[in-house]
Amino acid sequence: MQYLEQTIDYLGQEVRLKIHLEIKKGQIATPLHCAVLETRLGLVGVASSTRGLCRCSFVSDRESFARELAEHAPTAELRFVSPGQFAPLIDLLNGQASSPIELSLHLIGTAFACRVWLELISIPTAEVRTYAGVAAAIGQPRATRAVGSAVGRNPIVPLIPCHRVIRSDGQIGGYSGLGGRERKASLLALERSQDK
Repeated sequence: MQYLEQTIDYLGQEVRLKIHLEIKKGQIATPLHCAVLETRLGLVGVASSTRGLCRCSFVSDRESFARELAEHAPTAELRFVSPGQFAPLIDLLNGQASSPIELSLHLIGTAFACRVWLELISIPTAEVRTYAGVAAAIGQPRATRAVGSAVGRNPIVPLIPCHRVIRSDGQIGGYSGLGGRERKASLLALERSQDK
């Protein structure tokens, strides 16, 4: 287990991240507190371990999120709680957080995937990077495809901003989250409008 802290700007709000990195291929086995949050971005499913937020994704409803968690954390006990327990996160996603906000993340993945996710966190709001650029930034310039795979497995969207990674030809590229390319384009447009 590794621990680091990083301060980022999320839509004009200062966020102090406390990041717990667990380098392994396995799944989360601890009980997870889960909820589906209503935000201006749409419904967001969240799950938190004792160390922090470990899953955040766009969902269509609670049942689809429960299926997603069963796939990614099949041995974890799921405890659905009131969305109010994630009130600071709701405020953050809605652009209404009192700055600064502190947020703990629990990232579980291979060493390579975690390096990619940390690099994504460092991309400033309203800016973009290419997959090749991310590969070069982590010291693996030939690993563009592997970077794309790690970006697609991002466990905490949109806080780990995989939507800020585009193709080398300037095209927006794919987005593995619910809503696909349209969601990716809308997230980028929202950031650019907030950054003016």
